[in-house]
Amino acid sequence: MSNTPDDIREVAVETEVAEVTEVAEVATVAEPVEEKPAKKAKKVKEPKMRKELIPYERKKRIVGWAFMIHWIIGMLAIFLYPLFQSLYYSIMKMTFETVEGVSTTIFQPVGLKHYFDLFISNATFLPQLTTTLKNMIYQVPVIVIFSLFMAIMLNQKFLGRLIVRATFFLPVIVASGVVISIMQGDQLQQALRSQSSVNTLFSTTFMDTLLREANMGSELINIVTGTVDSMFNLIWKSGIQILIFLAGLQTISTSMYEAAKMEGATAWEIFWKITFPMISPMTILNLVYTIIDTFRDYSNPIIKMISDASSNLQIEQSMAMSWTYFLMVGAIIAIVYAIINKFVFYQV
Repeated sequence: MSNTPDDIREVAVETEVAEVTEVAEVATVAEPVEEKPAKKAKKVKEPKMRKELIPYERKKRIVGWAFMIHWIIGMLAIFLYPLFQSLYYSIMKMTFETVEGVSTTIFQPVGLKHYFDLFISNATFLPQLTTTLKNMIYQVPVIVIFSLFMAIMLNQKFLGRLIVRATFFLPVIVASGVVISIMQGDQLQQALRSQSSVNTLFSTTFMDTLLREANMGSELINIVTGTVDSMFNLIWKSGIQILIFLAGLQTISTSMYEAAKMEGATAWEIFWKITFPMISPMTILNLVYTIIDTFRDYSNPIIKMISDASSNLQIEQSMAMSWTYFLMVGAIIAIVYAIINKFVFYQV
């Protein structure tokens, strides 16, 4: 079989193609193709957190000092000098003399003589001080408990709630020693005596007789009848405490009550497990406020003694009584705060 020129040409082309293919395969094995690096994904910029210039705890302290700065300025500018002046008078003997028509005051240091005289020579100071302490012991719990009860009632939703709240806070606006003395003065007593039925209604004679027949002690009878007789004053003095308790009750989250109800807790359990612990800081605040308010009441016999001594120009005796009374009140407040503060729940 003879090969034509075309056949020879085709065989030559196929041979060349096979050789080129082999060379390409060898080059591919010897020199691998470099892969292009994959493009990196763009990073999403996270929002920059603003750094607080002032930490939160420091902010709270600053706010606290901002509320106190007015009292501090008033204390330093107005109250501090008379305070030390009264302490100075209490250790001095003051003599008033008139020389050539000019009155002068001579001070002679006597140390703690006036303080010792209160407990040794003064026959009325200690009994009146004891009476004041007894009044405080039963008045403070009654006022705080009544205030808490009324605050819980006023925190409920009912028609005319704002009017009732304003009614209980009204005595704080108009209350003063003069107003109370007028309301409890001779005019009111004469009006009550003129109506025998009303006088019998507000009398504690029946209660006194009933308690004595029950063989109760005279001290306990005096406390009970005294509390009933002074009920008007106790209610009158509860306005601020009700407001503080009400503010504390409104800060409690409703979700806590809802979770307790879902768990089947009763109203009694909710009060002792949620309400009372959450308002315990308000309780200690009201205790301290009520103690101070009771001790500085104008009807307080010690306050009357101090006022009478000052009116009779017995300045050094009145200052000694004032400082003794001040230190006693401070000690009582410190003791009450140290005891009650152990059971207070502070929410962070």
